[in-house]
Amino acid sequence: EHKNTTVPPSGLEKDKAKNSFASKENEAGSAPASPPPPRRPGKTTANPERPVRGYGLLVFIPLLTLTILLAIHTVGFIYTQSNQIIMENPQQISVAKSINFSENFFIPSFNGEMLKEATPGQYWFLGAIFKLSPFSDIVNLHMAGAIAALILLWGAYLLCKISIPRNKTIAFSAGLILLSNIIFLGGAWFFRTEMLGVALATLAQAFMLKGLKKPSGAYIWFIPAMLLGALSILSSGIAMSLLLFIPLVLYLLISGNPGRIRSADFFAGLICLFGLLGAWLGGAFFFVGLDYVSSYM
Repeated sequence: EHKNTTVPPSGLEKDKAKNSFASKENEAGSAPASPPPPRRPGKTTANPERPVRGYGLLVFIPLLTLTILLAIHTVGFIYTQSNQIIMENPQQISVAKSINFSENFFIPSFNGEMLKEATPGQYWFLGAIFKLSPFSDIVNLHMAGAIAALILLWGAYLLCKISIPRNKTIAFSAGLILLSNIIFLGGAWFFRTEMLGVALATLAQAFMLKGLKKPSGAYIWFIPAMLLGALSILSSGIAMSLLLFIPLVLYLLISGNPGRIRSADFFAGLICLFGLLGAWLGGAFFFVGLDYVSSYM
C-alpha cells in the first residue's frame, strides 16, 4: 500500500518559482507605483521668486507703502530739523508767492530783474503750493521737496514695473533702495529744482516705455509722457531733453524696432511736447519781447 506523500520543494525550486511569478507580473503589466508619503505640516519647498511673508504684506499695496515711508521721513525731518535750516535762496519764496499770469509767469523775475538761471517750471510748481497750502513758508518748501520726491519715487517704481512685468516685488525693492539714498532724501527734505525735473522726466519715461511696448494706438501713454517731458524741460532746463530721448533711442535700437517712432501716436506726443514749449515761448515773447527771451535762453 503506497502512501500519498509530498516532498517539500528545495531552495533552488523556490527561487525558480519566484522568478517565474515575477516574470508573469511583468508580462501582465507592472503594478501601480505607491503614492508618495504625505508632507509634514509646515514644510514647504523653497521658492526663490516668492518673497518673505512679512515682505509680501508690504508689497501688497506697494505705492501706498512707499508713500507712507517717504511721509515718515519727511515729517520726521520737518519736526526735528526745520528750525536749523538756513535759507539758501530767500528770493525763491518771494518769486513763488508773487507769480501770476503775466511776464513773471513766463520769465521769472525778482524786483524787476530777470532771473537768468531760474526756470519757469519750478516757480509754477512752487506758486501752486504756496497758493493752496495754509502752512508756513518753510513747511511749504519742505512739502514741495516731498511732492517732487514722491513723483520720482512713483516714476521709478512704474518704470521698473513696466520693464519687468508681473513682478512688483523687484519694483518695490527699487523704491526701497531709492528711499535709502541720502541724496534722494536730501532733495525730499528741501526743495531742489533738479529733483523736480528728474522726477517729471522719470515719470515721462515710464509712460513712454508703456507706449512703446504697444504696437500702435498708444495715444493715452505718449501724450502724457511728452507733456511731462516738456514740463521737465521747463523745470530744469534743456538738458532734460537728453535724459528723455537718449534712453528712448537706446531702447528702440536694442529692441530692434526703431521704426516705432514713425507711428501716429508717437508723432501726436511730439506735437504736444513742442506745442507746450512753443506756447511758453510765445507767451514770453508777447509779454517781454524777443530780446528779453533770447537773452534768457
